[in-house]
Amino acid sequence: MSGEAETAPADAEGPAARSWVMVRALERPPWPRPGAPAVGPLGERQIIRALHALLDGTPSDTVEDQAFLAEERHHRGAGAAGRWEMTVAVDNALSMEVWQPVVRGLVELLIRLGLCRQERVVEFDSHGPRPSAVAPERVPPGPLLVLTDGIASAWQLGALDGPLHALGQNHSVAVIHLVHDRLWPSTGIRPEPLTLLPTGADGAPSRLTGWEETRPGVFPVPVLALREDHLKQWADFLTGGANGWIRLPAVLVPRDPADTAPAAPQDGPASAADLLAVFENAGTEWALRLARALAAVPLNLPVMQRVQSRLIPGSAPHLLSELIIAGLLVPVVGRESIRRHDQVTFDFPDGVRELLLSAATRADTVRLFEDAVRFLDRDLGVVGLRGWDNLTTAAPRAPEPPTPESAAFHRVRAAVLSAVSGPYRPRPGEPGR
Repeated sequence: MSGEAETAPADAEGPAARSWVMVRALERPPWPRPGAPAVGPLGERQIIRALHALLDGTPSDTVEDQAFLAEERHHRGAGAAGRWEMTVAVDNALSMEVWQPVVRGLVELLIRLGLCRQERVVEFDSHGPRPSAVAPERVPPGPLLVLTDGIASAWQLGALDGPLHALGQNHSVAVIHLVHDRLWPSTGIRPEPLTLLPTGADGAPSRLTGWEETRPGVFPVPVLALREDHLKQWADFLTGGANGWIRLPAVLVPRDPADTAPAAPQDGPASAADLLAVFENAGTEWALRLARALAAVPLNLPVMQRVQSRLIPGSAPHLLSELIIAGLLVPVVGRESIRRHDQVTFDFPDGVRELLLSAATRADTVRLFEDAVRFLDRDLGVVGLRGWDNLTTAAPRAPEPPTPESAAFHRVRAAVLSAVSGPYRPRPGEPGR
């Protein structure tokens, strides 16, 4: 699972945090560009149907019956089902923040179905060559499900191979790779289709048929897309269904991983134009459209999710992950501030916002900016943005002088005003002149 690393983000806010840019260029996926936006996450009914084999009940029970019994048991406080009670390990990388609504919904559903308990939901650090992985002795018996986007440096460096191998000796470990599978080759988790066979019951280790003789010391870890067919195959794999044999994507993690000291950063694109050119060649049209829309607004999680949901209704966070993988969208604050809605928490590398805005229409840019600042001001209560939604008036009101807290918002406003030009251009004395 190793690969090139990105420069690590600072743990605190400040100029150092703004310098974080993933220098690993986006690899061109081997699949053709899709003709439609990424589909939204699975619905609850699809997930319940996929995990049917893990739910309590008789074989004749319907999916609805099993789900009802599981949720009734949960509401009675009867706890998890027992046999297939699993531990869920959630990657807490900054790039995972765009997936928090999906992760939260999936975990809550597993708890309601009696397949997990809140105390068995843990986080792990995937940053750097020495990540704080989940210790095997802290994981109770049963399956272990890892939720990640595979983007952070520990995945790129292979620093989590050893912990995964150790966990796999006593648990049936699987990874849900949240990003779209066409993006997997551009992350640190790049599985291949393999035939797997469980060697025990109730979450005991699995093995890769015939591989031990040719490649001793490696251990297969199934990698699942958030798709109904993958989840169903994993459930069958755990329960020994389909004659026990199952074919799923998997990574082979070594028992003794190579040294994971930070590698020398790979040179990234020489300029904003080069960075954007790489993405226009390798990325999807829908992600490019989203990038152009995001260039017109101050970026934090609520604003990004609002823009995407209005531009491409029903789409999943895959598109935001695609922009992060490509280095077009980067966190500019640390862990303690990444979820704040009164700050700019994500940004584009220098020069990229301006290039994206140059390809958008003035009307779209003004509309998007005004909607975003109206949302920040009226819905989220962000101070200092009152009156910023008046760019289309004959004499827009000059904003208040910037403060350290609002300086990033002013920079975005100045970029937007310069892009739309004409009567919108910042006047002498305004921020951005």
